[in-house]
Amino acid sequence: MSMEESAKADKPMQPIQGFLAVIAACLTSGLAGVYFEMVLKTSNVNLWTRNVQLSAWSLIPAALPVLLEMVRHGPSAPFLHFGISAWATVVLQVTGGLAVAMVIKHADNILKGFAVSFSIILSFGVSIIFFHFPF
Repeated sequence: MSMEESAKADKPMQPIQGFLAVIAACLTSGLAGVYFEMVLKTSNVNLWTRNVQLSAWSLIPAALPVLLEMVRHGPSAPFLHFGISAWATVVLQVTGGLAVAMVIKHADNILKGFAVSFSIILSFGVSIIFFHFPF
């Protein structure tokens, strides 16, 4: 939605609130990255064990909707419409998470920030060239 369309809508955009939300997201992401780097570099536990320990906290909120869907529609419900694109998404997310952990373990959080920024710019460029997105 453009600024003009938003101004005509019932609820116009609030740029100050949006800017503050982006600042808060950047700060929390930066703090999480620094803490993750500290945890990986100060412990004697290997990278794979630490990844399992850190990701275990996300299993409860991630499993809850899956279990509710199984209760409502049967045990095969979570994978009912799980096609090739869903599996590709899972593989990409897992690979990306492991790559981030390895970069932070062997480099630092600043290099990870540069890599993420470069990937966003690269994705933007590819979207313009191949999908004809407007600049």
